[in-house]
Amino acid sequence: MSDQLATEIRHLVDAGAPPITLEELLLVPLTEPPRRRHSRLALAVLAGGFAVIILAAVVATTRSDESVTAAPASTACRSGRPDLEVFMKVDAPPDEIAAVRSYLATQRSVCAVRFVDKAAAYQEFLRIFRKNPDITRDITAEDLPTAFRVYVRGQASSALVESLNSRLGVDQVTTPARTHGR
Repeated sequence: MSDQLATEIRHLVDAGAPPITLEELLLVPLTEPPRRRHSRLALAVLAGGFAVIILAAVVATTRSDESVTAAPASTACRSGRPDLEVFMKVDAPPDEIAAVRSYLATQRSVCAVRFVDKAAAYQEFLRIFRKNPDITRDITAEDLPTAFRVYVRGQASSALVESLNSRLGVDQVTTPARTHGR
């Protein structure tokens, strides 16, 4: 990856909203815009694939001094990039997204979560591909998946990854090192 691309990705990540605590996450109501059917199924699948690749690249190149909202002092989170990203299926209904959100809130190893809704994923997609209108022309926010950026205490366990992958609506779980798909 070129230094210019890495710098651009870091700039995009820095421009994003700061992560939120689990307590704040539980207070945010889960709302999704009405579902629209697209006649271009292949385009939607392609867009979802692009989004996963883009968001994984963003996570992999995030600066290590990015701030993370800390958990209680006795169990502080590490600063830096998320330990996991949970990509939902593009057509995951709100109840499946809420169930994953609730599950993450109950995990002792999870100390912070940032939810990336379709609108935020779309804005990242547009910024990253702003010089490629052929890619962005037919893609809408509805074509992209929502995601959870997850920060854990210590290292993310394989049991947590497997449990997340088994949840309804989850497409795949990524870490900075590898992708854990279904």
